[in-house]
Amino acid sequence: MAELERRLEDLTSRLDSVSRQQVQQPSPPESTEAAPSPQPAARCAGKWGGRPAFGHLFPGEKDPEPVAEACEGDSTPLNIVERILQQRRELEQTDSASAGSSQPVDAAAPEVQQQDTPSELWPCGEEAEQLLREYLGPVAELCPFVIVPAGFTSAQLRRARPFLWKGIMVQACFLDGTRQVTLGTQLVREISEAAMVKSQTTLDLLQGLQLLLAWFHFSINSVQTTTMLFLMRSVSAALGIGEPPKGVQPGEYTPATLERMRAFLGVYYIVALYVAQHGGA
Repeated sequence: MAELERRLEDLTSRLDSVSRQQVQQPSPPESTEAAPSPQPAARCAGKWGGRPAFGHLFPGEKDPEPVAEACEGDSTPLNIVERILQQRRELEQTDSASAGSSQPVDAAAPEVQQQDTPSELWPCGEEAEQLLREYLGPVAELCPFVIVPAGFTSAQLRRARPFLWKGIMVQACFLDGTRQVTLGTQLVREISEAAMVKSQTTLDLLQGLQLLLAWFHFSINSVQTTTMLFLMRSVSAALGIGEPPKGVQPGEYTPATLERMRAFLGVYYIVALYVAQHGGA
């Protein structure tokens, strides 16, 4: 307690001596010249120049030198931030003004390219005829379960057997992998819609399924393959092609009967081949 009182008395005496020195100092002579305004460095020295000045409390301690570099002009942190914010406001005003005065889009601007409709994806005209001729060569012999009726052009086959024709076009485009995948995917979609949504059970649908599984199996996953195998079996069962024709001798089979028998044999072969490779169906 005594030590604290001694320190307070010492501090009081120092303050009294400082006040007496300020009273004794003569006032500077008045000058007609205007006093120079304080420099930014002097104003900022106490805030940005390091230690605060305590010369009025401790006369023996010199005030620190003002750091002018940190306070010259507008280089203080506060001024820099204000300048950045001002520039951003000016840019926003410029952008809003230019957006308000912008002209409408030129009518001659290029339009977004639209995707082809499903009907435009498939070959037509002379190209379709050429692809059909290529399939009827050595390729058709590799799949004897589906035989194209003799004397049909590509346009006639497309009208009479649309799924069979599309299965042929998918196989015939094997030199253009991108196009083949596009056509095969479209055929999978159309067969699924016809069988599941429209409940179609026709020989044309069954033959299209057989060609799709025979020539496009590398571009469909296992789930799709298994689904189409069971779909093929159900369509063949609905058509009743597994039943022998009644009242017809073996030598009296018509072309339509032989075509149905070949389709049933194709279903059995494809399913058996898949079961042998994957062990269950």
